[in-house]
Amino acid sequence: MTADLLDSSKYERNQLISNSLLGAGDTAYKISTNENWSIVIKENDLEKVQNLADRQYVKVRFLKNQDESWGKVSYNTNDAGDTFVEFTFTNSMITFSKDRFLNVELITEEEKGLKIPNSAIAEKNFFIVPKEYVTKGNNNNYGVLRAKYDENGSETSEFVEVEIYNETDDAYYVDDLSLRSGDNLIKTDSQEKYIVSEKKSLIGVYNINKGYADFRQVSILYQNEEYSIVKSNTMYGLNVYDYIVLDASTVEGDAKHVASAGSSSSDSGSTDSVDSTEAESSEEGAISDGTEDTTGSDDFSAEEDKSGDSTGEGN
Repeated sequence: MTADLLDSSKYERNQLISNSLLGAGDTAYKISTNENWSIVIKENDLEKVQNLADRQYVKVRFLKNQDESWGKVSYNTNDAGDTFVEFTFTNSMITFSKDRFLNVELITEEEKGLKIPNSAIAEKNFFIVPKEYVTKGNNNNYGVLRAKYDENGSETSEFVEVEIYNETDDAYYVDDLSLRSGDNLIKTDSQEKYIVSEKKSLIGVYNINKGYADFRQVSILYQNEEYSIVKSNTMYGLNVYDYIVLDASTVEGDAKHVASAGSSSSDSGSTDSVDSTEAESSEEGAISDGTEDTTGSDDFSAEEDKSGDSTGEGN
């Protein structure tokens, strides 16, 4: 095995089906007599190679049709120092018998969650307000009592509605659209006050279900260069079929775009819904349905090695 064999630009497909007459000894067809076949990838990171070998069997997803199968792992290093990992299968050979090269994903771990593109992820700052200073108004909406002064200089208070984006045991993360740094908050049924100043950041995406960009926190379970797997159905997070902004950098405000280098991005301002299947590539920006998504996976372009007898040159 050499690295040149994995270079698809150097491969020329030999089409055996034609209307030409064949003579004695000409190649006519290829016969596959069993379901034993394998794919080979080049991987010079010996730590990764050993990790795969230690597993003995690895689940492989074929991106052509999203089928999955367990492959038996083996590897070897050629005289040039290149290491190749081989995955051997005993089924599904007929599905890929016409393919010389396949794009596959190696699934070494799994997490359940929603799949989103990294281009949708941003970091945003929020005020930290102690829970005892947050109350509910007449419409059951959250808010705070903010100190203010009337025209006579007397101190009064006003109810300011706030939206909560996350919480800890003793504090809420509150947007800075309603509050300002330096605001004096009054604890309910008390004269104690709290000066708004502390800020902390959250990682999230922009939900547009209501027609405008509304930040929603996400908890990342796994991330690669293209997408992230995040927890689903969290209190302040995302749900299946939510609509999100695909490119967080197009949203105006103090949010900081934090997509990984090399992550895919969509057209400016475009959006998509969050739907899902089993970790399959959903529409860019779509959130997967949380059934099963992969973590610890890698994409490879692999050369297929088919076993079986043949009467001549095959694919």
